[in-house]
Amino acid sequence: MLMYPIFITDDPDAYVDIPSLPGQARWGVNKLEEFLGPLVKKGLRSVILFGVPMRCEKDDRGSPADDPNGPVILAVRKLRTLFPELYIACDVCLCEYTSHGHCGLFRTDGTIDNTPSAARIAEVALSYARAGAHCVAPSDMMDGRIKTIKRALIDNGYGNRCTLMAYSAKFASALYGPFRDAAGSAPSFGDRKCYQLPPTAKGLARRAIKRDVEEGADIIMVKPALPYLDVIQDAKELAHDHPLACYQVSGEYAMVVAGAHAGVYDLRTMAFETVESMVRADELDWSTVDVLLVTHFHLDHAAALTYIMEKTNFRNGKGKVYMTHPTKALHKFMMQDFVRMSSSSTDTLFTPLEMSMSLASIIAVSAHQVINPCAGVSFTPYHAGHVLGACMFLIDIAGLKILYTGDYSREEDRHLVKAEIPPVHPDVLIVESTYGVQSHEPREDKETRFTNLVHSIIRRGGHVLLPTFALGRAQELLLILDEYWAKHPDLHNVPIYYASSLARKCMAVFQTYIHTMNANVRTRFAKHDNPFVFKHITNVPGTRGWERKIAEGPPCVVLASPGFMQTGPSRELLELWAPDSRNGLIVTGYSIEGTMAREILTEPEEITTMKGNTIPRKISVDYMSFSAHVDYSQNSEFMELVKPQHIVLVHGEATGMGRLKAAMQDRYKSRDEEIKIHTPRNLETLELTFRSERVAKAIGTLANKPPQPNDIISGLLVSKDYSYTLLDPRDLRDFAGLTTCVVTQRQKVVLGVGWDLVRWHLEGMFGAVEEGMDKDGVVTMRVMGAVDVKQTSEHELTLEWDSSASNDMIADSTLGLITGIDKSPASVKLTTNAHSHTHAPKHAHPHADVTDPVTRIQRLAWFLEEHFDSVELHMPEEMDEEADEEDREPSLVVEIHEALAVINLRTMTVTSESNSLRKRVEAVLDMAVSTVSSLGEAFTAGAPLHMGDTAHAGEAEKSRSGTSPLPSIAEHAEELQDLPEAATEDPSMKEADEKPDVREETKDIKPDARGGEEGEGEGEGEDEEEEDDEEDDGILQVHV
Repeated sequence: MLMYPIFITDDPDAYVDIPSLPGQARWGVNKLEEFLGPLVKKGLRSVILFGVPMRCEKDDRGSPADDPNGPVILAVRKLRTLFPELYIACDVCLCEYTSHGHCGLFRTDGTIDNTPSAARIAEVALSYARAGAHCVAPSDMMDGRIKTIKRALIDNGYGNRCTLMAYSAKFASALYGPFRDAAGSAPSFGDRKCYQLPPTAKGLARRAIKRDVEEGADIIMVKPALPYLDVIQDAKELAHDHPLACYQVSGEYAMVVAGAHAGVYDLRTMAFETVESMVRADELDWSTVDVLLVTHFHLDHAAALTYIMEKTNFRNGKGKVYMTHPTKALHKFMMQDFVRMSSSSTDTLFTPLEMSMSLASIIAVSAHQVINPCAGVSFTPYHAGHVLGACMFLIDIAGLKILYTGDYSREEDRHLVKAEIPPVHPDVLIVESTYGVQSHEPREDKETRFTNLVHSIIRRGGHVLLPTFALGRAQELLLILDEYWAKHPDLHNVPIYYASSLARKCMAVFQTYIHTMNANVRTRFAKHDNPFVFKHITNVPGTRGWERKIAEGPPCVVLASPGFMQTGPSRELLELWAPDSRNGLIVTGYSIEGTMAREILTEPEEITTMKGNTIPRKISVDYMSFSAHVDYSQNSEFMELVKPQHIVLVHGEATGMGRLKAAMQDRYKSRDEEIKIHTPRNLETLELTFRSERVAKAIGTLANKPPQPNDIISGLLVSKDYSYTLLDPRDLRDFAGLTTCVVTQRQKVVLGVGWDLVRWHLEGMFGAVEEGMDKDGVVTMRVMGAVDVKQTSEHELTLEWDSSASNDMIADSTLGLITGIDKSPASVKLTTNAHSHTHAPKHAHPHADVTDPVTRIQRLAWFLEEHFDSVELHMPEEMDEEADEEDREPSLVVEIHEALAVINLRTMTVTSESNSLRKRVEAVLDMAVSTVSSLGEAFTAGAPLHMGDTAHAGEAEKSRSGTSPLPSIAEHAEELQDLPEAATEDPSMKEADEKPDVREETKDIKPDARGGEEGEGEGEGEDEEEEDDEEDDGILQVHV
């Protein structure tokens, strides 16, 4: 929002011009309606008032500042009545009202007394709030004044009714001179540097901003604006949730107006440029930029490159700049000319040395070359047409593809290839929209009309002016004219000039990079005919006053820069030739609002010279677009061929972009295609959503055995440079370069119970427990493939495990169980029986694993019946050879609402014609399998990270390859033939002591060649619940 500063004097009917601020005046209260009325109608939404007491008597306290009849308070009341929607802010300071001209109160020793000064400022701010101000803005820079004012506003009920805008970073500056003249606020002695920030004090500015935020400021201000764009960026960082005000002070304004009045530039254009620079002020933290891609050498795309590279914190980061070889060569000449033209101005963006340093850092690339500038990012340049060296960039960021066209053309001309279609379809297309929905004339017709028009002007004895920029279209026009002159001997005595020293210097680049041009140029060059060695075209003489000599000479054709004809040779020739009707002007390119090129297309009766005089315009004016930008037909065709998900329109006027968007939406809608088109404003953040896939490649040990459908693969997910790899933990060193180690933990326990009783309890808690001998011959039980329990002596057990998050958890559970065995009532009951020669408990633990397939199927069916209408066992017919393969497998048939789902008891997979039912049964089946399985089956410990063979290596392999959640069903499917039909009925559960004594046969645990154990199952699928349990261990399970 623009806030207009207004100087209010205590003379109610005053209107006094301010000499140092052209176009500004001191206004009396009675003149405000006449002054502001038209501005409010045009859209002015906010003003900030500065009091200028001319009649009242000033004192050392600034008493007139809050006088109820003072100029500011009266103006606030009047403006609230006249313009209710106008946002009114009041500058709060004492310097205009004190006899000494300083912003605070003095001690007797002549120094500023901060505390009473802040209190006095708060009194004035409160009086403005009471008068109706929407915002008070203390500019005094007294420490603590924000907190003091905020407290006064809150205590008096204005805390939520009046905004507090802090002049947080206010630097001492000579740019305040015109303001002090306007407000009569110059100090009578000394200066204000003791309470304003020194120009180099960036650290103090940051602390002041943070302090004001902490003290309650609602808006943060930086003043002056343009010299302190870096502080504006800091303010955005430090007060990111606060509105930011940028004050273009009186001296900045005066310089802009003075330059415009001197004819240096257009006032409107410069006004917008300065405002936009404040809005844009280092909006981006350039040190975070990894890659900066330049599509072509035109100034509107590359002029700020040196500034970014040398004047911002881009040089503090790791960013790199890329452009094509021809672009770099031409960019050098363009920037040298730019610096030369800017050297006469005191406000140069950068020096020649900085320009040379930036050029040395630019990396040149070739078309179709794949570049990887940083991790996860690659890009490929493709020919874009438009100008020599122009390219579009296909950018790949972690698999997301973005095509940025820059300026491009799909029409092959005399020397350039047309823009290419990349071989892949990007996710996002960022495309120019310069011409909106306009269409170009066909090239052949246009060239014929152009040469005929030039020839007709020559025949009538006139001069032809072709305003064009030095590089780009100028070379295309020169090729056309040179070829036309060669075919018409009657024109050989008519000279063609190109009036640009820059074009002359750059011609060598065009003569060099023939290989980047189209087939026509390359063919001619192969025949030792370089098209850019012109036969009928010369550069203008470098003598002073050449324009008038040519203008007063015989008919000729002149290509002169700049194309907009604001200044330079093209403007001078226009003014010399405009009064003669024999002469002709042909505008050959795109022109923007506010330029002579756009204005003269309206064919006015008179034009204004650079000196401010008016002259008649009798020269003929024609427009013939040779602009190498796509028109609507080319642009729309390109979008349809590229087929992106999102299209972002840039580089165009708002109206044209809107029409192009509407036209493309209609085209896509007619074909039922959903392509999203965006037209973001400058600095608008565009958030796009994509459906993307992440692919993890299994390598090393995991890749040795290809998985089968429905297998579960477990491993460590390693991410690097946005690529993902699934690894066996033992392969980390070889493939990821990571060093691994194993921490083996041991815990000894003295226990007064027998080995068999320990096993009985472990089976009850963890299910099946594997028993055998370790490599030293010690009797060992292995719990959940992770923890070894060893009987190291008659009354001593040793727990041993390789440490990991899951293994430590299992070890803690095992240790807690073992230490409580001798106190367990179950232990007492089991050991009170008469002595027998067997050392095993007489009865199996009621919670031990059930290996009987019938019992397992029963439990599975009971669980499913709680969720579905009907669950029936289906057994295959042995002799039914015509049955489908699926019908030959034992299965459970689930029925609900006449829909069926079949659970294959061998593979534990679900099939159904109803997709929703299939998903529902799968979810319930996962829960059922987890419920009927023992803890040891439902959970497999994460394999510890270790290298080399250990006793656990085989179990680790088992952990990674997976185990069947119901192994006995898969292994004994044939036994299901004898399963009674009542298997799915719900009989009462058998008592624990009615169960058979289930014991496992002891076997030796011997490592195999890879460290695995003999007799272990392979390729068995893990339970789905294991996925959740293992996620905490960093194990990724990928369903293949």
